[in-house]
Amino acid sequence: MDAIDALVGNHALFTEHFVVAPERAIPDVPEIALLRSVLERGIEDLFYTSKVDPGTAAKIRRDAKKWILANDYEDAVSFVTICDVFNLDIRHLRNRLLDMMSKGEFLVIERED
Repeated sequence: MDAIDALVGNHALFTEHFVVAPERAIPDVPEIALLRSVLERGIEDLFYTSKVDPGTAAKIRRDAKKWILANDYEDAVSFVTICDVFNLDIRHLRNRLLDMMSKGEFLVIERED
């Protein structure tokens, strides 16, 4: 299960509440798949835990939080740029993710590193 599917299934982050312009079609091209993967990985990293190496896991979570909080519209793979591509309400999505993180609502995401 990937991060976006986990959010859709468990927390409904990608409902119309978070979509800014649902009428805008998102093309089905490899570049869009790549952006989805980057967004998924950023979300996964925000909730990443490791019994083997908790120090590295904490650094991964910090880096993911920094990525989500950055307002870098010049980077093609920044959180805000990707949210724009997918018509997502950046503020609401960001707030929901950070709220989940602060409450310890960790997503169960299977990941092999």
